[in-house]
Amino acid sequence: MTTEQEDVGALADQARAALLKQIAVLAPKMNSGHSIAQLAEAYAWCKYPNQPHGGGAAVSK
Repeated sequence: MTTEQEDVGALADQARAALLKQIAVLAPKMNSGHSIAQLAEAYAWCKYPNQPHGGGAAVSK
């Protein structure tokens, strides 16, 4: 039997894996740095949820 904390950890691992898979599939097809940055930001939120994210991020073309 797993604890709630273990369940949340397993779910977070699944979310990170799903995001990485999508980044690998979508990034080569994207023509917008902003879209790629959004995928990376989603991953950062899953990987480091207790840190601030995205407020000062900028993408140059």
